[in-house]
Amino acid sequence: MNGKWSFARALTIAFSLLLTLAGIGVADTLTDDFSGASIDGARWHLPPWTEGTGQLTQTGGRLEFTASIELGGANAEGNIQSKAVGAQDANWYVEVSTTLDGPFPGMGSEDVVSPTLGLRPSGPTSQLDGDEQFEISAGYVDLSNFGGSGFGYGLHHGIKTNGTYTSETFLSLGNTGPQSLRFRIEYDAVTKKLKALYDAGSGFMAFGAEADTGTWNMAGEYFEIWLSGYAGNMEGSTPSSAYSVGSGQLYFDDFVASGQGITIVPEPALGAPLALLSLALVRATARRVRAARR
Repeated sequence: MNGKWSFARALTIAFSLLLTLAGIGVADTLTDDFSGASIDGARWHLPPWTEGTGQLTQTGGRLEFTASIELGGANAEGNIQSKAVGAQDANWYVEVSTTLDGPFPGMGSEDVVSPTLGLRPSGPTSQLDGDEQFEISAGYVDLSNFGGSGFGYGLHHGIKTNGTYTSETFLSLGNTGPQSLRFRIEYDAVTKKLKALYDAGSGFMAFGAEADTGTWNMAGEYFEIWLSGYAGNMEGSTPSSAYSVGSGQLYFDDFVASGQGITIVPEPALGAPLALLSLALVRATARRVRAARR
């Protein structure tokens, strides 16, 4: 285990302990239609974590991701964590609407542009053997990587256990855009399982494998909820081309976290900067695979 990874783990554990000391405030529903002038610090941990030129901005009644990618430069990401967390001992769900509107002129065949709804354990115990993660994403990609043809849209679901993806599912959505999807993740306190669903306009449909979180070693932990926009190489290496994600091309709207298991995390005095630094170090050391993979 290298030094940077060890330090990142230590910071994550420290942040989790701060959350425990601060206590958890009960609230069965948290919603956000992103209608204010800026991201609401009562609903989200601020500032968002960003990489490269990635930016998350609340504008026009939605949460937008924008980026400018350079050939051989850095991948771009914007990630924001909700102050709502999911408990292990009661049912809950989280939903968000996403819109992805290509094309992205100049984009290479190895790159992807992607909005993601994801969950991970709060730590510290579950993180000692590597990250666990559950996510559902859309992606604008070269569909020839997945048996199709031309650039178009796909749906991706992934489960990471002990730092490695143990299940991934990809579904082609065709070449016509924009694609507006609503993502939903449900937690069942009896089975301890997470389930991903999506709605393309005809009602929710289950997608991908369920995750048995009973194997995640989450003693006394909560599920953290996050949104992410990404543009860059789909395997996490340097981008293969130059292109941009402009205003209105990738955004989130109408976020809901609800159920008896949803609670609100108050902001510890050092919580936000510590969480930001921890997340940055973890991401720099262990790049997660994005919304589409070979």
